[in-house]
Amino acid sequence: DEFDSGGFIGSLSRANSTPDLSNFHLHYAICEDGDMISVMTDGVYDNFNPRVLGVLPEDLDLPPPNDAVSPNRPSTAGQRGWDKIESKKVKTIIQDFVSKSIHKNLTSKFGKMTPHKFTTSLLNNSIDVTEQRRSFALRNGLQDWQIDD
Repeated sequence: DEFDSGGFIGSLSRANSTPDLSNFHLHYAICEDGDMISVMTDGVYDNFNPRVLGVLPEDLDLPPPNDAVSPNRPSTAGQRGWDKIESKKVKTIIQDFVSKSIHKNLTSKFGKMTPHKFTTSLLNNSIDVTEQRRSFALRNGLQDWQIDD
């Protein structure tokens, strides 16, 4: 959609000089001694995303959607059931899955967490999750930029 800010804060129209803040969110949590704050790119985050991992909605033991999307809405390729759930609910489901997956990934492999262990865990997960895609690229002589998401 050409009117969606696409991740940019600011207007896409010269006629409207007010910023588009529809994708601007502020989240906070009270931190205590020993807490760690992580900031990661969307690519690292996506390596925990159930849709990227091929996890279907029915694999998550979700209740049947009572706010299903209209059957007249065209299905996006690769959605495999995600298009039957209202988009705000999908976002919440994904955020919850990612949060739990990161926590599980970290707590199952390490005792006391340190920034180094946290970073190593995220790096190893990225390597593991992208192995199949990288192998395909190598077998077929493709560069990273030639692989369509």
